[in-house]
Amino acid sequence: MNRFAQRLVRVLESPVTLWALPLLGAAVLCGALDGGFQLDDHFQRYRLLGLGEDSMQLFVFYDGDVDSNLAEREAGTLPWWVSPKLRHANFRYLSVLTMQLDYLLWPHSPALMHLHSLLWLAALVLVVTAFFRYLFRESSARWVAGLAALMYALDDAHVLPAGYLANRNALLAAAFGLASVHCHTRWREEQWRPGFWLTPLFLSLAFASGELGVSALAYLFAYAVCLDREGLRAASLALVPSGLVATLWMLTYRFGGFGSSDSGLYVDPGADPLGFLYLSLDRISALLLGQWTPIPADWTVLVGPSGAGGVRAAGVLIFAGLASLLWPQRSQPLLRFFALGSFLSLLPIAATGPQNRLLLFVSFGAAGLLGCLAAARPSGWRRWVLVGLVAMHLTLSIAAGQIVLTFQERAARAMEVASSSVPDEGLETKELVLVNPSDSIYLPTAVFMMRWTDGRPAPHTIRVLSHGSTDVEVEGVDPNTVELELAQGLFPDAMSRYHRSSRLPFVPGDRVELEGFSAEVLEVGSTGDPTRLRYRFSSALGREDQLWLVWNGATFERWRPPKPGETKLLPRRAGIFG
Repeated sequence: MNRFAQRLVRVLESPVTLWALPLLGAAVLCGALDGGFQLDDHFQRYRLLGLGEDSMQLFVFYDGDVDSNLAEREAGTLPWWVSPKLRHANFRYLSVLTMQLDYLLWPHSPALMHLHSLLWLAALVLVVTAFFRYLFRESSARWVAGLAALMYALDDAHVLPAGYLANRNALLAAAFGLASVHCHTRWREEQWRPGFWLTPLFLSLAFASGELGVSALAYLFAYAVCLDREGLRAASLALVPSGLVATLWMLTYRFGGFGSSDSGLYVDPGADPLGFLYLSLDRISALLLGQWTPIPADWTVLVGPSGAGGVRAAGVLIFAGLASLLWPQRSQPLLRFFALGSFLSLLPIAATGPQNRLLLFVSFGAAGLLGCLAAARPSGWRRWVLVGLVAMHLTLSIAAGQIVLTFQERAARAMEVASSSVPDEGLETKELVLVNPSDSIYLPTAVFMMRWTDGRPAPHTIRVLSHGSTDVEVEGVDPNTVELELAQGLFPDAMSRYHRSSRLPFVPGDRVELEGFSAEVLEVGSTGDPTRLRYRFSSALGREDQLWLVWNGATFERWRPPKPGETKLLPRRAGIFG
C-alpha cells in the first residue's frame, strides 16, 4: 500500500469522519441556498402564507372528492380530461410542521429555508455514517465504513430532497427510517435497551414524514433474515413493535383517505395491486439505471412506450451483472443484508414515476454493498468493476448533483417567466384559453397560484386544449368551434398522464360539458388516447372576455384562433424542463 493509500485509510478510519462527512455532504450542495422557491414550492407557499386551504394539507393535492374535483375542473385548475375521482393525498404531517416552522421564523427567506433542508441532509448523513461504522466494526478493514459513508454523503440522490423545499420530506423519512434500523440493530446485537423503544419511535417519525419511510421496513426485514443471530423465530418476534407501528400507519393511511387513484403517474399498491405490478417492472428497471449507472432514472420517462423494452432489458442486465459481481461473497451475512434491503426498498418507490430523488434508502444498501466488496478485495474483472463503481459514486455523483441543481433551478425560473408572460390587463374577468401548454401540471396552475400569492390578477377561468409536447393542428369549424389534431395524442408522455390513468381510456363520442365550453372526443388511438378533439365555446372565438395564448417554448404569447375553414399548425415545443 503506497503512502497516499495509507493516509486515505487513516482518514476514513478516523473518528473525525463521523462529523466531517455530514458537513461535507451539506457543503457540496451549498449552491441550493440560492435556489429560491421552485415549482411546487409556490403552490405550498400559497397555503403556508394563509391564502388558501388548511396549511396542514400541503401534500393533499386532490382528495378524491368528486364534487371538489369537478369544481376545480370548472375553474380550470384541473384540465377537462381529469378523472372525477382523482386522488393524490400524501401523509407527511411531520414534514409539514418543519415547513410551517420556516414560515413562522423566516417566511420571506428561501435561503434560510434551504439551509434548514441542508441541516436535515447533514442529520441523515450523520445517521448513515454512524450506522456504517457500527455495521463494519468487526471488519478487518474498518476503513470501508468511511468509504461507504463517503459515497452516501456525495450521492446525487440527495440533491433534490436537499435543494427543493417541497421534497424535504424525503430527508426526514430517510433519516428517521435508517435511525430506526440502526437502533434495532444495536438492540438485537448488544441488548441496548433504549433500542427497544427508539426503533418503533423513529419508525413512527419516518412514516409521519413521508411515504418513503416505508422503505425502512425493507432493512428491518433484511436484518431479521440475514443478520439476527437468535434465529428467525426470535427475529420475527423482535419485529412485532415495528409491525404494530406499520399496521397503525397503514390503517390510518387507508381510512384517512390517503393514497392515490385514477392517476397515470402515481399508483397505490394497496388500492390497485395489479396496476402497481404492471408498472413496477419498468420503474424498478429505471431505478436500477439511476442507482448503478450515470443515467438518471428521471430520463427514462423520455423514451416513451417504444423504448420501454430497452429500459427493461437494461434493468435485467444490471441485476444480472450485480449478481455475478456479488456471487463469490454470497456467504457474507452483511453483504446479504445490504443486497436484500436495497432490492426490497425499490418496491415502495415504484409506486411513482422513477426519479433519482427516491433512491435514499436504495443508495444506502448500494454503498454498503460496495463497502463489503472493497473489504473482500476481489481480483480480476471484479476488482476493476468495483474500482469503476466507487469512482463513479465519488466523482460523477458530485458533477451530476450540480447538474441536477442547475436543471431544477432553470425549470423553476422558466415556470416563473411563463406565469409572468400572461398579460395582466383585465385578466380577472377573462376566460384564458391555453392552446398548447407543454404540461398540464405546472404551467396552467402556476397562472393561478403564483399570481394569487403575489397579489396579481388571475384569470376567471382557464381552458387547456392540449399538450404542447406534440404537434398540434388547429382547424376552425365555425365561429364558435375548433378541432384539434394531435400527432401523438392528448397524452404524449408519462407526465401528461398525471390527471388520468391509461386504465380510463376515452372512446369516440365522449363529451365533457363545462360552463360556456364543451370538449368532444372525435378519434382515439390504439391506447384510448384522444387524437382528434372538438372544442365548442358558447360564444364567438376571440371575444373580448376571452384571451387565447400559445406556448412558444419559453413564454405564452397572444394568438388568434383560426377562422372557419382555416388551419394553423403549432409545432411541438420544449417545456420548462427542456
